Amino acid sequence: MLHCRTSYAQVGVTLTLDGTELTLEISDPDRDRLPRLHDSAPDEEGGRGLALVAALSEDWGCRQDPYTKCVWARFTLTGRRGAAPTTP
Repeated sequence: MLHCRTSYAQVGVTLTLDGTELTLEISDPDRDRLPRLHDSAPDEEGGRGLALVAALSEDWGCRQDPYTKCVWARFTLTGRRGAAPTTP
């Protein structure tokens, strides 16, 4: 994963579950380099990660904090495999 241009960067990962909504946040110290969607050519080695996030999540975005940037995505969770069915 290529996440920032800062050497030896500490990357933070936070998962928050609120009912059926899962929020994933990834932060790094490359504060001024915000992510952008773009079309990757078939021969490009990278550049598809954010397109995957956009396709799989309900919503995504980014914010600049005082010393870091944070890219977040929200996912709506549905039934779990192997979970016992619930009765009303």
